[in-house]
Amino acid sequence: FETMAGVGSSKLRLLGRDMKQVEGMLRILPGAIKDSLAGGDSTFDSQLYFRRLTTAALGSTILTTSAIESTQDVITPLLSTIASHSLSLIADKQTKGKGRGKNVWDSPDGCLMLSFNCSVAQGRMLPYVQYLVGLAMVRAVEAIVGDVDTGIRVKWPNDLYIQRPSQCGGKDELLKVGGIICSSTMTSNGAFEVVVGMGVNVRHGLSTINESPLDRMKILWYRWYNY
Repeated sequence: FETMAGVGSSKLRLLGRDMKQVEGMLRILPGAIKDSLAGGDSTFDSQLYFRRLTTAALGSTILTTSAIESTQDVITPLLSTIASHSLSLIADKQTKGKGRGKNVWDSPDGCLMLSFNCSVAQGRMLPYVQYLVGLAMVRAVEAIVGDVDTGIRVKWPNDLYIQRPSQCGGKDELLKVGGIICSSTMTSNGAFEVVVGMGVNVRHGLSTINESPLDRMKILWYRWYNY
C-alpha cells in the first residue's frame, strides 16, 4: 500500500507493509510532507522488498525517492514525531550526503542509500548500534553473493571494504564500498533516539568515497554486477 508525498523539490513515496501502517504514519507525519503529495520515480523495488522483509517493525514503513539532498537530514527532524514508530528513507542517490565529521558522502546512481530511526534505552549501548549495523551489512552482502569471495569487511569505525587482487601486482587492494553514520538525541526520559544512515555501492563503477576526489579509484565490480 502506498501514498505519494514530496518534500521540497524531492518527490517521495510513503509505503507500508499494510494499509494500517501507512495510515498510522500519515497521522503523525508533519504537514510539510503530507501537504506536498506528488508522484515518485524511485527505482527501488518495493514489492520485492516487502516480500522479503522478515522484521516485525524495522523497515515496515518506508519513504523512497529517486534523489534527495540527504536521507539523514530528512529523518533527523522527525525523531520526536516518529519516536515510537519505524520509518526508513531510501534514496537512489543523494546530492549532499553526510559522511563522518564534515565529510561529504559521494552518493551517485548505482548506490543504495538509506536512513532509519531506532531507540536505545541506555547511552552506554549507543556505540554498539554502529557495530551491529556494520555486521548486518557484511552478512547481507555475503548472503546475496553466495560463495563469491569478496573479502568484505568492516574497517573501524564505520567503513565497508572489499578485497581484490592488485592490478599492479603486490598486496591485495582494499576498496571502499560502503559506510555507516549514526547520530543520536537524548529524550526527556533518558533514552536515545538514533538515526542510522548507511550506503553501499551496488552497481556504480567507482569506489565509494567520502574524502577527496583525488582519492577516487577506478574499479568495476565485475563479480557483483549480476546479483
